Amino acid sequence: LSWAAASVGPGRSLEVSQPWVPAAPGTYRAESFAWRSLADPSALAAPASAPVAVRERAPGHARRAITRENPACDARRRCMSKVLEKSLRDAAKEGGLTLGAKQVLGSVGDSKLVVLSRSVGGAAREGIESGAGERGVPVVEFGGTSVALGRLCGVQFRISTASFRSLGDAGVKSIQREAAGAQ
Repeated sequence: LSWAAASVGPGRSLEVSQPWVPAAPGTYRAESFAWRSLADPSALAAPASAPVAVRERAPGHARRAITRENPACDARRRCMSKVLEKSLRDAAKEGGLTLGAKQVLGSVGDSKLVVLSRSVGGAAREGIESGAGERGVPVVEFGGTSVALGRLCGVQFRISTASFRSLGDAGVKSIQREAAGAQ
């Protein structure tokens, strides 16, 4: 059993994903529920379920984790990870992050620094970069995927974009120095 907590306003939608690693090949059933809260598990919608078929991995298709030691990671990810990772973890614990492209775009004016994963593209990236530029908010590129950024933020779902609401000038400058050194 695992869950993701989020809030969504009337007439809005939210995509949530949950990572899962099966213990063995076989057929599983994934079920999802929408409840008012964990304290008040009143159903907001009918439960949904779907079968999931898990096969053996073909030889030569080993999964590679995104870590500093993994050569598949790009240089920017390796070089700027230490300060950025610590800052993201600390801010997540303190509730000082805004998560998700739509939420960051709507609150970019209150941000101290915006972090974009390499998964953000198109209009979302352009809108965030433009809005941040107009307000003088620095933007840094996180070389990992939205899954890796989500893990750093302490959640078990994808995060394409995160912004710091409460990060000191010294923290912003440290992250920017690392980002500049990685280029």
